[in-house]
Order: sequence, then C-alpha cells, then structure tokens
Amino acid sequence: MQDAMVIGEVRAVPGVGEDERRRSRRYLCNGFAEVLVVHPECLFRGEIRDISQNGCFVISRAHVQLERLAEAEVRFKLNNRQFKVRARVMSVRKGDGVGFEFLGVNRDAELLLNNLITELSRNLG
Repeated sequence: MQDAMVIGEVRAVPGVGEDERRRSRRYLCNGFAEVLVVHPECLFRGEIRDISQNGCFVISRAHVQLERLAEAEVRFKLNNRQFKVRARVMSVRKGDGVGFEFLGVNRDAELLLNNLITELSRNLG
C-alpha cells in the first residue's frame, strides 16, 4: 500500500469548483471496491483512490452512465478492514472513476472508518 497523503483540504470557497467544497480531508489509499448503484441498476468494480470521513473516489475504467445523486452501495476493503456503506454519486469522470458521498453510515462502520482515517493520518509523517 502506498503511503498516505492528504490530497484535499477542509474548506469551502464560494464560486470555486466542487473539489474545493469538501467537508473533510481526503487521504490517498488503495484497496478493492465494488459498487452497486440502485437506479439505474449498475454494478462496477474498481479501486479506492482516496477516502475521507464523508466519502471516497473509486477508480474504474468502466464507462458508467450515472446520474449525480444516484444512490449506491459501496463495498470496499482497506487496511484489512471490510466496509459496506450507502453512498450517493457526486461526480463521474468517464474513464477515470466516480466520487461518492457516504450516507447514513451506521455506528459500527463509522467507528471502523474513524479508526482507518486516524491510521492514514498517522502515516503522513
């Protein structure tokens, strides 16, 4: 696994693109991901490129036709931990991947995610 790196800052800048409206820092990582989109029904696989407390980006060469805000179930494995979270599509970059925002993360998944983020942030030094 590559070393963790912060690739997004926590800030909101009026009038600037969506990459600047993040609510939490993103950390580079890599792990396997499987995504099942509810409507339209679509399944694709890829790799987690980065993760934050609020979402992740899944790299995929699949040319998926997804609407912004479509709901999905994202399953992924990072640092020997399995995650399954509801999410919504926030951005689609054809041939590159899909950005997701996590929705209604249950308490157990939130604890696992917090531990993962803490671990990734410690690896920055």
